[in-house]
Amino acid sequence: MAETPGTAPKRLGLFERYLSVWVGLCMVAGVGLGRLAPEWIAGLRSLEFGQGSQINIPIAILIWLMITPMMMKVDFGAIRQVGRRPRGLFITLFEKGSFARVAAPGSRMCCCRGSRRSA
Repeated sequence: MAETPGTAPKRLGLFERYLSVWVGLCMVAGVGLGRLAPEWIAGLRSLEFGQGSQINIPIAILIWLMITPMMMKVDFGAIRQVGRRPRGLFITLFEKGSFARVAAPGSRMCCCRGSRRSA
């Protein structure tokens, strides 16, 4: 996009600029909490929508809090126009599907060795 003379380019805020750093710090903090307070983490892990549902209430709430602000910015009128130029949608679906097929089994092999969930 061409900028009009006299306007400064829009810069990312501190949070957006260092988002990967914040995510990494949160992951380290989560692992640290799991090591320091395993019984507290076990209590959080046991909060499910139904016995054996594997839908964790704290995770569901946090995901909802993360996604809601993004959804508030969606131009729902423009969604109807996707069918006219679906190339971007197809590329996104292909990329997400391909990545998930490779990353999910790889992460399970890497992170879940020796820990089996009882059904």
